[in-house]
Amino acid sequence: MINYRNIIATIVLLSSFLLASSQVGKKLGAKEYISSGYYKKAIEVNEDEKDSLFMYANKGLSYLKLHAYKKAYQNFNNVSSRINQLPNEYKIAYFETLRVLEENQKAENLIDQLGEEYNNNYEGFIKYPQEKHKNAQFSELEKVNVDFGAYFMGLSANNDELIITKAEDNVYDIYKWSRKDNSSKRIFNKISNVKYRANPSFLDDNKFFYVKSTQPKNKIFQGKKSNKSNPLKLYFFDGSKEESIEEINNGFYNVVTPFYWKDRDILFFSANQENEDFDIYYVTRKNQSWSKPIKIDQVNSPFDEVYPFLHENKLYFSSKGHNNLGGLDVFSIAFEETGGGITFESSVVNLGEPLNSSYDDFSLVWLDENQGFVASNRSSNGKDELFEFSYTKTLKLKGLVVNTSNKPVEANIEIASPEDKAEEILKTGKLGSFEYPFDLNKKIALIVRSSGYQDQNISFDSLLNLIKDQDTLVKIKVTLNKLFSGKIIDFITGNVIPNVTILITENQSGKKDTITTNDEGEWSYPFDESNSYEIELISKNHDKKTFKVSSSSDNTDLFSLLEDLEEVKLLSRTNKGDVITINNIYFDFSSASIRKDSYQILDNLSEFLKTKKDVKILIGAHTDCEGSDESNLYLSKERARNCQYYLVRKGISKRRLQRKGYGEKYILNGCTKPGQCTEKENEINRRIELKII
Repeated sequence: MINYRNIIATIVLLSSFLLASSQVGKKLGAKEYISSGYYKKAIEVNEDEKDSLFMYANKGLSYLKLHAYKKAYQNFNNVSSRINQLPNEYKIAYFETLRVLEENQKAENLIDQLGEEYNNNYEGFIKYPQEKHKNAQFSELEKVNVDFGAYFMGLSANNDELIITKAEDNVYDIYKWSRKDNSSKRIFNKISNVKYRANPSFLDDNKFFYVKSTQPKNKIFQGKKSNKSNPLKLYFFDGSKEESIEEINNGFYNVVTPFYWKDRDILFFSANQENEDFDIYYVTRKNQSWSKPIKIDQVNSPFDEVYPFLHENKLYFSSKGHNNLGGLDVFSIAFEETGGGITFESSVVNLGEPLNSSYDDFSLVWLDENQGFVASNRSSNGKDELFEFSYTKTLKLKGLVVNTSNKPVEANIEIASPEDKAEEILKTGKLGSFEYPFDLNKKIALIVRSSGYQDQNISFDSLLNLIKDQDTLVKIKVTLNKLFSGKIIDFITGNVIPNVTILITENQSGKKDTITTNDEGEWSYPFDESNSYEIELISKNHDKKTFKVSSSSDNTDLFSLLEDLEEVKLLSRTNKGDVITINNIYFDFSSASIRKDSYQILDNLSEFLKTKKDVKILIGAHTDCEGSDESNLYLSKERARNCQYYLVRKGISKRRLQRKGYGEKYILNGCTKPGQCTEKENEINRRIELKII
């Protein structure tokens, strides 16, 4: 695995002079210089080997380490036809060079030779860089004029005070930096055995965390991440003295790029505890002691993850893995505080261009909610530079609502929270247009509603997908499907029938949808006008009914063909013993005369009996408890007789109609005493029941 960029290599360069003194009288090859991090010397070496394969490969690898990508490409290209003969570290170096220079096709041809961890991220390394990933929230980067030496090693901000890592006299140390006059002042006194302090992270005032290393004079640091002779360790400076964080520094591994979350007393950092690659961990502090390091699995990949930074419930970091444009990219992942701990979301987000590029982009630092810094080596000379960016939280969302014929639709736009609670409602007007200031730090969804059309829900993730390839003015077109609405009622009573199952089969595809009528017997469905359907209505107490509809060759509107479904009357089932209760056949008080407003119900009943010619019924009449038992019994018998005679006059054979009066014998709701109940309650008991016999 290729060493992590610069962090370890810098220490190597600081002590590379020891290489020459320890190898007096011995001619060194390019590989020895590369191993010690002495890349310029490696390039200058004149190889005596007859086969120039390794000469070009070593130069290509050295130029890559020096970020001279075009020269690295030229040397690797000279041996590209024999790249399969080289060890894997050269193939990976060539692959990284190709990705930085956006030679994606050549990189794709090479990836199969690099091993499982690269092949497993084929989509992230090969497909992802070929797509557009513009993030309109970030401005174009502006270069910051600051002198920090050959390599950028981190920056920390505390209000207007900034501290950086800077190289001076072959020693990397921490300095206070003034942007006003671009001046810097060293914080620590020079100590002979300290060769490297870097990656500062503020606590407050003059206190901060950082990493440090000393370089033994009698040893040569070989530049490997797993080297145990002189690992990078984490320290805290309290304004007067340095203190080692022993709970973290207790192993033979390197610790880099700390970030301190002051509000929660949590320290994030990167370390190569498990292998050659850096992963991100965090520790919490309780009673002045740090916990065991917790690895953040959702963030870490088989490649390097470094430079953690927290801002507004997101962890920002740089990685060579995941969906990656090339080199190190800056990513974010959202998190929540749960039960004293931290719960991260399941996936990370590449922040896209212009913040990221195919080069190394790393060490993002927010100054406030609208601006920050990021480092990159995207310039023509490959040198690390510091850039400033601005950030726009709010974008303008400009929308248009149309139907399937592309005509504007007047609609309401509900701005909803994740719980689908409407927080604001916009109206489009007749032109179907709307505008909304869209804050990407606030998760919302759009619910588009219009009478006669199916609601359209647009999720937060869908909005993000729309935004990533657009500028700060984001345009969205919402197409609403015309919605057919119908009602199902009982054939006899005209009462609505809830809970009717409606099975809709799309004939072309065979797709089936099932919906149910609501308490008002209503249902709706967005039929496709270019399709044909079979529609089955299924009710527990009624006969099934089937409809077939399709657009005809003369372009008849499908929705006009659905008119028969606007109000469907279902026939009650006629199993022997079934009872049909009719509450809306009315009689005048203490009278057996049928009121005119009840004729329609009896007409429906006669049509029902004409349809079901084999059905015989018993007409049972019931009264309430008002009046004497004798008068109520007589009244009910007369009412049953009058219903029977009405049906006979409508053409129903008297032999199919039996009648019986029950008086107040079968009260439904406990209203058994005169004056006990209201008129509305008594009305429930005044009814006609039809029993199938």
